[in-house]
Amino acid sequence: MNGLYLVYGDIKGSLGVKKKVKAQVDALNSLGINCDLFKVQSFPNKYRKVLQRLPYGLTYKKWIDCEKIKDLDFLYIRKPIIDYQFIQDLKKIKKTKSNIKILLEIPTFPYDQELSRFVDYPLLIKERINRKKLIEYVDRIITFSDDDEIFNIKTIKTQNGININEIKLRKISTKDNVINLLAVASVQKWHGYDRLIKGIADYYKKNPKIEVHFYLVGDGKELPILKKLTENLNVSKYIHFEGFKSGNELDKFYNICHIGIGSLGLHRIGLTHASTLKNREYCAKGLPFIITAYDNDFPGNFKYVYKLPQNEQPINIESIIDFYKSIYNEKNFTLKMREYAENYLSWEAKMKPVACFLEEE
Repeated sequence: MNGLYLVYGDIKGSLGVKKKVKAQVDALNSLGINCDLFKVQSFPNKYRKVLQRLPYGLTYKKWIDCEKIKDLDFLYIRKPIIDYQFIQDLKKIKKTKSNIKILLEIPTFPYDQELSRFVDYPLLIKERINRKKLIEYVDRIITFSDDDEIFNIKTIKTQNGININEIKLRKISTKDNVINLLAVASVQKWHGYDRLIKGIADYYKKNPKIEVHFYLVGDGKELPILKKLTENLNVSKYIHFEGFKSGNELDKFYNICHIGIGSLGLHRIGLTHASTLKNREYCAKGLPFIITAYDNDFPGNFKYVYKLPQNEQPINIESIIDFYKSIYNEKNFTLKMREYAENYLSWEAKMKPVACFLEEE
């Protein structure tokens, strides 16, 4: 069983995506599926953004080697913009080898709201026209949602996983009457951290005895908005924008923080369920965390996750403090979270349904 994992375009700008793709490829190989990573090169960025929005604009360079396709049993494709060029690629692949299995991973579904900006509207139109043709060429869609079918194509349901061996268990550092909250992200509007900042501002209006600090580690286009909000609400003393960190520098924040912050605004892009990598990393680190969207890997009886409502209200900080107290009185909870991650959250476990489908006659 031989195949390629296709990524359209350059993913070097997104460390999280790059790590995920590599881990998926490694997991398939460890499950006995021979898989190599292949990157379909795009045109230079200054041309691509214009070309991509034209009806028949070419975004990616030609890449299909028909002789190589004949030697493959499958293609696993991470979804690009589904445009005319992409559909023609699929058509040529199936024409070259009709029994090749084509799997299309859609990392987020539904996703139309991600293309809601005026400048992205041409992309949305192209998507809606061309994705109707996927059923002619795609055998299965890989989804992290609960959908049995997407675009009338059967799905393989799975969840995001993690590479356990690359994640170190944190060392807890505590300080009396101080609770530190941690978010690690390339910040977008759907992270909803504005809800947390507003909640902290409301909390300090009550002259509380317990100090609550929020450490935001990462970059992203929403940062200027969050910084301005912090200044306007006069909580700069308690909100810390630390920039991008990795390795030992990032581990220092995991060690001093007590509660992880997952995405708090996924409803803004129409999601009620999600399978985010950060939730899994928090678990492997032994860091209890809060979320709003439902995550199938963390059922209601998993007590180290606190689920908050999906709305636009400021986050209730007192409820987070209660959650903190319910966990930190327990001995060895970090080890229990780590054990859960090892048993249920590895990429090998998550890619097994894909491997089983590929091995079917």
